[in-house]
Amino acid sequence: MRDYQRSHIKTYRDLRMRNNKGFTLVELIMVMAVFIVVIIAISYTFENIVRRSSQQAKSATSQIEGIVGLEMLRTDISHAGFGLPWTLGVPRAAFPEVANTPVTGLGIDGTTFANFKDSAPRSVVAGAMSSGSFNGSYYLVLKSALLALNTSSNGRFGFVNYSAGNKSYVHTVNDATNTDIRPAQDQIINILSSFSTTGAQTKQLLMKDNSATGFYYQLPANSFSLATVDNAYKPTDASQVILAYAISDGSALRMPYNRADYYINRDNATISPSCNPNTGVLYKAVAGQQSGSDYAGIYPLLNCVGDMQVVFGLDRPVGSGTVSYWDPKIAAITALSATDLVDQLKEVRVYILAHEGKKDANYTYPGATIAVGEFGLGRTWTATELATAFGTDWKNYRWKVYSIVVQMKNLGGA
Repeated sequence: MRDYQRSHIKTYRDLRMRNNKGFTLVELIMVMAVFIVVIIAISYTFENIVRRSSQQAKSATSQIEGIVGLEMLRTDISHAGFGLPWTLGVPRAAFPEVANTPVTGLGIDGTTFANFKDSAPRSVVAGAMSSGSFNGSYYLVLKSALLALNTSSNGRFGFVNYSAGNKSYVHTVNDATNTDIRPAQDQIINILSSFSTTGAQTKQLLMKDNSATGFYYQLPANSFSLATVDNAYKPTDASQVILAYAISDGSALRMPYNRADYYINRDNATISPSCNPNTGVLYKAVAGQQSGSDYAGIYPLLNCVGDMQVVFGLDRPVGSGTVSYWDPKIAAITALSATDLVDQLKEVRVYILAHEGKKDANYTYPGATIAVGEFGLGRTWTATELATAFGTDWKNYRWKVYSIVVQMKNLGGA
């Protein structure tokens, strides 16, 4: 009996020892190996998610910039010609729009887009840069009463009434109390809208003389009185329709309209670090009305831009009602007068090459070429040209061509 008990106790102790021995070294190594593989897989997946999230965030930011900046450009193009005269009341030298270009090194002279002597301003003009970082990209100039820097100068006041008692007033549209009028501030131009005996319409800038101040006046302190304004700016009979525009305020005018220039430039201080290092920023530069202030404001519209092309849609043959598309820098188009543009320019198309988001080593652009333009106009970038301009890794960016198509509605002046 005692032998049996001893044997049973020994067997129980052996079992306890075997149950308490734990994992072997091989088992631990295998578990750790499996654990490391799982951690690596999770880390890789997490890294992928973070990278894609960052790329999508950059793409979303680019898209928002595109919507805001390009909508501003589209709106400005649609307003081109608003408030512009077709003829001048008194012959005079060209208005001194600007004396230089917004920045140096663009490869184009901004002064060449000023209106010609003794003629009205051309509402939309464009030319290609001939050198610089964006050689071949276009420089676009718009002119309108609605391009003022000061938003309180709202572009259009309305009209000037006829008064046999020499009491002509400026009246605003849809504002019976004339609260939009700012006496002793707004600089005003008046345009006589009339028709010839043949039925042709014209819009003539009223001018006292051909001096630097002879084409505008400041609204008098009495907001409802134009009694102190020269008779040259008032209707001579009840049949005349005179439109009044506020161009600027608090300073002398250099021109009877406002001007804005659009171009691409590379400025390392403003361009996003996520952009391809050889791209630039699409800028809007507004010409100042104050003497000695050629460009009173320069604003970035869109980042990561590589090219901008412009195409004009004109009524050709003239009077046919058929729109054909032309390069705005060729001689046949640059020779058009302001009146020609009013009659013939039907569309302005702007094509902008830019990329969304940042460089993505896991992405490859699907095409070998990128067309910036239509109708055989603009520019088609080959793979070699893209590599030369934007580096051999250009395919690792998500390139996109933005197209802005505007049917011109305001070339008639109002």
